[in-house]
Amino acid sequence: MKVQYKLTIIILLILWISIAILSFSSNYLAQKTLEKNVEDQIVDVTTFKEIQINKFINSVQKQLQDIANVGMASDYLFQFHNSLEEKLNMAAEENEKIAEASVSAFLKEKILFTNFSEISILTEKGKIDITTNDKLVDQYTTNEKFYIEGKKDIYVEIKNYNQEFNNKEILIAIPVKLRQSEDRAVIIGKVPLNNLNDIILERTGLDTSGRSYLVDIDKNLLTFVDNNQQPPTEMKDVKVESEIIDLCIKHKSENPLVLKDYLNFEHKSVIGTYHWLPSINACLITEINRDEALNIVKIINQSIRTHSLVITIIVAFLVWLFAKFMTKRVSILKEQVEAVAKGNFDQVIKVSQKDEISDLAKSFDKLRLEIKNLKKSLEDQVQQGSKELNKKLVDLEKMRDLMVDSEIYAEKMRLENEKLMLQLKKRKGK
Repeated sequence: MKVQYKLTIIILLILWISIAILSFSSNYLAQKTLEKNVEDQIVDVTTFKEIQINKFINSVQKQLQDIANVGMASDYLFQFHNSLEEKLNMAAEENEKIAEASVSAFLKEKILFTNFSEISILTEKGKIDITTNDKLVDQYTTNEKFYIEGKKDIYVEIKNYNQEFNNKEILIAIPVKLRQSEDRAVIIGKVPLNNLNDIILERTGLDTSGRSYLVDIDKNLLTFVDNNQQPPTEMKDVKVESEIIDLCIKHKSENPLVLKDYLNFEHKSVIGTYHWLPSINACLITEINRDEALNIVKIINQSIRTHSLVITIIVAFLVWLFAKFMTKRVSILKEQVEAVAKGNFDQVIKVSQKDEISDLAKSFDKLRLEIKNLKKSLEDQVQQGSKELNKKLVDLEKMRDLMVDSEIYAEKMRLENEKLMLQLKKRKGK
């Protein structure tokens, strides 16, 4: 594989790893920040709704308190229904009916100008003596919690499904102290829970999937959870189950608490807050769809991936150009070195730019010059040696020729001597 491709791959790997780390850290920080913002947002919404609900409850309590403070109800109860006066007024039934009709008309008038759907006056013995609902007249509530607690202090609870309003009612009980007596009667008012629906269904501060709802201690759904929801036949039959409801009923927290990720009673993944409202003995839950709440994180991630792809393509092209430029210089250097290796010591090794590659080229060129000089020196030495060797060879040749001539002369002399010896022998023989 060519160097330019290796260099491109290495740089791209480094880039991809950097982008992956950046994407992961950005995603993590964005998700945590967004989760914190969503949690703060729904806590604020829950707190705001709690304030509105308490304000509404306080307003209806004041309305009922004002009715009790008028004096008409307490005067009637003292005159006709306290243990001291009851024996003295056995014959005053006609006066009682007149007074009862007057009080009843007063209560019915108040219903027209208040939030109450029903107002009743209970004697100190728990008997419903006067009420705007004629069906309840003369019924006893001695064992009812609202009567027992209402004689002591203001008491609020949600109960009694009202078919007319297709919802449960908020029942408020207020003690009425009889004049010159320790006995206490009770005045109760019922407010349709529908009055809270506008507060609960308000989506200010929530996304399209955000919502709030009320659940009582028996896990009954008290309010609608959707503006388009068709109310069931009887809201008292709508029971809901989820982790956040269990926590709210169990802990009855005084402040809104957050549950980051859970399945609501519709089995959807949500982020929610729960807060127990002692003013109505119910749990206020606000939740928002987790996927929708964190959708911006997905958008950010998609944007990061898109931009990362574009950046990668651009960087890959730039790296390829850079690698091509760098490897081209290396290729030139390689060609020049190969030429020198083949014996062309006149080939100058040089590349453009001033960097490590040019420094390497200078080193190679310096080595080339040293090799060239060494080669020339060796050639000169060899040439000088050859001259001296040739001279010696000539001298040796001459000496050999002399030696050969000497041998020929010696042989000639030997032959001459032998000839002379033969001649001398011949002469002596004669």
